[in-house]
Amino acid sequence: MKSIIRIILLLFSCNLISQIKIEWSLNKDMKNADIIIFNEGNESIAFPINNASLQAYFSDSQKITKGNWSKDHPFFALTLNIYDNKTWDRVETELSLPYWGDMSYEKKVTSISNQKEYDVKIKNWQNRNKIKQKFIAEINYYIMSKLIFMKPKEIIRFSVVFNLRNITNQENEIEYFYLLEKEKKYTAQLTFDVDKAVYGFLTQDQKKALKKYRLFTGKVESNKIELEQ
Repeated sequence: MKSIIRIILLLFSCNLISQIKIEWSLNKDMKNADIIIFNEGNESIAFPINNASLQAYFSDSQKITKGNWSKDHPFFALTLNIYDNKTWDRVETELSLPYWGDMSYEKKVTSISNQKEYDVKIKNWQNRNKIKQKFIAEINYYIMSKLIFMKPKEIIRFSVVFNLRNITNQENEIEYFYLLEKEKKYTAQLTFDVDKAVYGFLTQDQKKALKKYRLFTGKVESNKIELEQ
C-alpha cells in the first residue's frame, strides 16, 4: 500500500512539474534574454518569480532561510547555468563584494532613504498580516509581491539583461559573474526551482486566498543555447 502511495505521489509531482515549460533565446548582440513560460497543463497555477533579472547558480539558491535572506538578492529569478561543452562541467560562480566607500554621496543618501521607506512598508505589512517576526514579514512580503498566476495554456513573456559580468544586473550590491575562457565553447541553460518550504512563509489567510490555484514546487529546465564568444 505504501509503495502505491509513493508511486501516486511521484506521478503527481512529475505531472505538476511538466505543467510548466520554459524557453529562451538571446538577441543578436547577446545583451538581452527573451523568456517564455508556458502553462501546458489544465490547472491554474501560482508561483513566485522574479522577472527583473537572472541569478547565478548556487546549490541552495532555491531555498530561503533566515541565514541567507537578503531583500536585495533576486530570489525566484531564473538561474543561469553555464557548462563547458567538452567536459560538461559547470562554470563556477564568482563574486565581487561592493565597497561602501566607493559609493557617491548622492547614492548613499538614496540608499538610506530607500531603506527607511522599506522599513516602514514592512512594519505596516507585518502589522496588517499579523506576522510576529520582522524577517518573516520581509520574506512573506517578497513572496507575495512576486506571485504570478497562470491560467491553463497561458503564456508569459518577459526580457532580462544578459550580462555574464554582472548576472543579477544590480548596482552597489554583490556582483555575481562567470569567467569564460576564449578558446573554449560553452552552453547556457536556465533553470527555475521552487522549494515547497517557501510556501511555509505564507499566512493561513494568504493560503486560503490561493486555494483555487495549484502552488508550483519543483525544478524546470529550459532549452540549451550554445554561447558565441
